[in-house]
Amino acid sequence: MNTPDHPRSPIKVSVDRNEVNTSSPGQLSVVVSESSVAVFWKSNPLVIATRLQDGLISLKLDLRPVGFNIYDDAAALHIGSNQFTNNAFINAQVAFQLG
Repeated sequence: MNTPDHPRSPIKVSVDRNEVNTSSPGQLSVVVSESSVAVFWKSNPLVIATRLQDGLISLKLDLRPVGFNIYDDAAALHIGSNQFTNNAFINAQVAFQLG
């Protein structure tokens, strides 16, 4: 599924339906606005990215609805039993690899 980007959005979205392992087609949806993008599984928000200003994006992540124990909250980014706080990843292509 390729989702057209909002013409003025700095956030680009491309989801290849063949890469989404699902037995229930149509359960994944992407919503794009001028300053944000959200990915939903059924009615559960998995990722919400919002541009607050140039160079500053707020990211909300919760992959638990699709079986990964990866989420964030006010305290930390949680990946499995690990918690990450006050970290910066600059020019990173892969910050974490699972599997």
